[in-house]
Amino acid sequence: MTIKKTLIRLGVSAGLASALVLGSAVAASATIAYPSGGIWSYGVSDRNYSDFFHGADHRSSVSNANGLVRSGRTSGNVWSYASQAKTLSGNKAYWYVY
Repeated sequence: MTIKKTLIRLGVSAGLASALVLGSAVAASATIAYPSGGIWSYGVSDRNYSDFFHGADHRSSVSNANGLVRSGRTSGNVWSYASQAKTLSGNKAYWYVY
């Protein structure tokens, strides 16, 4: 193998490694759960969010250093949504069934 081919392969490998590292740095943290017979999607992307679907009246909430945000009481079989600007730490999400 020539030196030129080796350097090209090293450059491609370094580029792929950089893309993986940078890609993971911007990846969102999202979770799907099924509490109390509902569907709950929550996490932190560009915002701290909590989305909840349930057959009974319910609500979604989020909190962090910016305070607490609630969706308000939402009828059964309708999605509730709560979101706020994310902070560096302490982003929390909640659901509630009445």
